[in-house]
Amino acid sequence: MTTGQMYHWTQRYQRADKQPEPTRTLSLSQIMDDMMAVHRIPMLSKPTYEQKHPQVMQMYRVVADARDFN
Repeated sequence: MTTGQMYHWTQRYQRADKQPEPTRTLSLSQIMDDMMAVHRIPMLSKPTYEQKHPQVMQMYRVVADARDFN
């Protein structure tokens, strides 16, 4: 992931994180979908992908863990 891409995802995450629920979680889920499409993140965990793209997976997990399903 380039520095510009990381900045883009971080900015989207920060904007989404400030929204009230349930909009917040819906926005975070959309970011995850967009990241999967742009970075071709596999649906199932693949260690080889994770080793090759640690920054992508770290950002993806931050977004995923921020969602609220309560």
